[in-house]
Amino acid sequence: MDEETRSIVFTTTYSDRTETDRIGFDEIANVEIVTSGSEATWVVNVVTHSGERRLLQLSDDPSLEGYAEHVAHVMDKPLVDDASEGDAELLGAAPAKAAAPSLALGQGVACHFTEPFFTVNYDAQAGRLSVESFMPDGELATSATSNTTLVQDTTSSGSPEYEVDAASMGTLTFVLDYKGSDGMSDETYPYSGTWVYPRGEFPERTLWGACEPL
Repeated sequence: MDEETRSIVFTTTYSDRTETDRIGFDEIANVEIVTSGSEATWVVNVVTHSGERRLLQLSDDPSLEGYAEHVAHVMDKPLVDDASEGDAELLGAAPAKAAAPSLALGQGVACHFTEPFFTVNYDAQAGRLSVESFMPDGELATSATSNTTLVQDTTSSGSPEYEVDAASMGTLTFVLDYKGSDGMSDETYPYSGTWVYPRGEFPERTLWGACEPL
């Protein structure tokens, strides 16, 4: 957030390049804070007058509420707390439609899958994907690659979607829909995820799970 130019600069990191874009304070209708899950994940968005939602921060740290208040104060915008789209309209805010955030993933995401148990980590800064899985004998097997390609898109419902192609290791896809489930607990994660991986001469396998910021 650049107070001198009264704008917010968003940075998108790909495996091979970094891109930036800027939104002026005058383009923003309100600041929104949302909590998700039994173990709260705090999400801070800005919503533009055109209805576009841009992700500023995502964390499990409750101090993010203070950050949201600071942002709203600096930009002189209303702060919408835990508002659904309908609530936002009642509060005078522009109805929000999700748009791909500028990879506000920080360091990346950790995705959890069950039956079989896999943890897939994506380091957004290094473009590195690593996989941890348990072998039948209980040993933990790990593998990693930096040969990845990141593609950002938006689903038909307007949710930001990311796809990480890790070549022969597999493909990780995660959607910021605040509905992610690890299949083992009642916790709701910010991202729903899928992991598609090859199995030699057998058909590739798809696992469904949940992702959280690293």
